[in-house]
Amino acid sequence: MFSIGITPKLKANQTIITKEKLQDQYAHIMSVRKHKCNETAITWVHRAKEFSLLDRDEMTEQMKMWRKQAKAGELKIMKYNNKAFTINGMKKTELNGKVWHCLVVQGYKGEVQEEGNLSPFGCLILGYLVTGMMYAFDKAENRDAVYSYIMKGIAEAAPREKNM
Repeated sequence: MFSIGITPKLKANQTIITKEKLQDQYAHIMSVRKHKCNETAITWVHRAKEFSLLDRDEMTEQMKMWRKQAKAGELKIMKYNNKAFTINGMKKTELNGKVWHCLVVQGYKGEVQEEGNLSPFGCLILGYLVTGMMYAFDKAENRDAVYSYIMKGIAEAAPREKNM
């Protein structure tokens, strides 16, 4: 077997996030989550490079901010990105089988999507490559209620064409 390793040149404040490190963080946040009963969603925080749990009050405040930004044309949530994923391939097998209902919040300037980061949670845990902030909910109804509140009366952009 032959492979070539590419080591990126990192800036002083950059960190490489490996699948193993991310799985360890995910396992930890899920153990914390077991002891909290009011947690509504889980997300990856790019700046902190860690998972975060949002309770009902935090999600309500976040929804209010998103609604204002959506009305101003600064963000969109595309319904076609709202998907369900089943966790598989975790080294701690008790975490496998969990179903997450995901919502992806993407930055926009009018009708033009801003460049964004891929979510490590999406890429390395869920296997979903999408730019933006990914929020995962236990229930599809909760995800859909957030989507409906934020995007009510706001047109979505058409899905991008894939270049082949």
